[in-house]
Amino acid sequence: MLGGPLDDQDLARFLGVVIQGPGAFRRFKDTLATSPAQQSRYWLFSMERQ
Repeated sequence: MLGGPLDDQDLARFLGVVIQGPGAFRRFKDTLATSPAQQSRYWLFSMERQ
């Protein structure tokens, strides 16, 4: 199972900001795309939940 804190603390803080307000999911995905390793981790986590 994937989960837990992000290793990249700068990315974690930035994601915390972009998830505020309308359009949050799009900004989240766009921001996550800047880190291919974390983006893959997110999609695996998401697939496990479905």
